[in-house]
Amino acid sequence: MNELYKKVLAHIKASESKLIMLDFSNPLERIKSPSQREIELLNKNDKSIMLALLRDPELLQMFYGDIPYCTPAYLYQICKEVPIIEQNGVYYWTDMESDFFNTIDGRRITIDQPDEFSNTIYFFGDCNIAGFRAEDSFTVCSQLQRMLNKKQISRKIYKVANEACGYADPEGAIKFNRILATDFCKGDIGVACSACLEQFKNNKAGADCVFFADILQAFERPHNMGEVFFNKEGQLNHKGYNLMAKQIFSFLEEISV
Repeated sequence: MNELYKKVLAHIKASESKLIMLDFSNPLERIKSPSQREIELLNKNDKSIMLALLRDPELLQMFYGDIPYCTPAYLYQICKEVPIIEQNGVYYWTDMESDFFNTIDGRRITIDQPDEFSNTIYFFGDCNIAGFRAEDSFTVCSQLQRMLNKKQISRKIYKVANEACGYADPEGAIKFNRILATDFCKGDIGVACSACLEQFKNNKAGADCVFFADILQAFERPHNMGEVFFNKEGQLNHKGYNLMAKQIFSFLEEISV
């Protein structure tokens, strides 16, 4: 294990918090019951999601038919890449304001956060965790926040915070540096979606504070969300984020954090 992973584990242990590592690697290759479209996506290389949606009304209906106010302007807001800035080796988004996509202090906002709370659940990861292709209210973090507001876990009130930078990070450096820059308190939880799980799984000393969750089972059919994958890379829409949030909530209940 290199020094970065060691620092992350030491940071989590020292703060008496927990880290949950989510495995969402190669989802379309691992799903056991894919739809016909999911099978076809494995042989496609679609790059521009927004352009494809604008060109194909049937595709737009498939992914956003449940949102009556979905317009080209709406798609532009939720699909637009946000510039990032670097501060001491840590990447943050620039602040931006719009009707459906907002970042404040370098972070995507999470809707329905409680004013008073016991602990914070911090999310780190790529575009799915950041919530690209979904409005603020439909990110994984916002949907999970509402689930936690409705049903407490371990009699705690949690605030969910989105610390995802939103860009490809195959080696984990971006998200793990962001974890190191986060001031965890005792009882807080970090949730990181990463392809670098083996570095942690091979470190038995971290087993008491690090948990692993393969959330792919949430996407096994049948489910009632229709098509949720845009491409073979596993980029999701808001309905896919709902499946992910439900699976994370179930895992939080399972480990009784």
